[in-house]
Amino acid sequence: MRVEPAYLKRARDSGRYFPFVAVEDGRIWGFAEGTLQFHPTRGTAMRIRFVYGPDKAFRPFLATFRQYADHLNLAAVYLSSSPSRPTLCTAAKSAKFARIEGDIAMRRPPRPVDPFRVSGASVRSMLAGEYALIRRTLLPLVSHGPYVSNEFEVRLHMDSRLFYPMVAIVNGQVAAYAEFALIHAGPAACSVGRIERVVVDVPHRGRGISRQLVGELVRRAVGLGCAQVDLQVRADNVPATKTYEALGFVRTDEILYWTDPRSAD
Repeated sequence: MRVEPAYLKRARDSGRYFPFVAVEDGRIWGFAEGTLQFHPTRGTAMRIRFVYGPDKAFRPFLATFRQYADHLNLAAVYLSSSPSRPTLCTAAKSAKFARIEGDIAMRRPPRPVDPFRVSGASVRSMLAGEYALIRRTLLPLVSHGPYVSNEFEVRLHMDSRLFYPMVAIVNGQVAAYAEFALIHAGPAACSVGRIERVVVDVPHRGRGISRQLVGELVRRAVGLGCAQVDLQVRADNVPATKTYEALGFVRTDEILYWTDPRSAD
């Protein structure tokens, strides 16, 4: 009997996971990984995570990930730093990454969440055929186009088991929408989940529907074995921030960066 890293190989073969090592003088000095995340309104993006390594490895890693993202024609590359890693911040700026201003990063451990129910509202997975309506009515409230995805692309990513859009239904109509994506398919076995684009239609706001919807997404993350759940919220969106804190999310000190890999240097 032998044991081999089957999951890691399967993750690499998926075409969604990009692990790299930094090597110098025949020795591995650092490890970083990039994973793909699907955004209906932004296209497919790469998120970078640095596992370990010296400061001098940051810039070569960033350059490599950007080259791969450009080759794959991805919409964007994202990474996060913190005040305790000033060298990474400097490397991001020199590699043409722009800081995302006005966003708060929040994180939650994968503990179960108590169900929260709004009278007359139910939450379920989005049907692929509902995407066109959501794209026309709800997504403009939270995302500025262009809308790069169509129903076929959404269905394809839903079938990948990495992208989970969900809706809240009130009186038979879609009243709210949110997405959950698995963004790390590496050695930790899809250990990080991310919540994106939580939006409630204007007539249904103020009833707690977003809390019910996000609570269901957290339960989905727990069921999938995520080690943590991340999201971002605008600093001036106080009601949303209070909702997430009530669900167990806490603010982090992360500094968020992004770049368009197709832009000219």
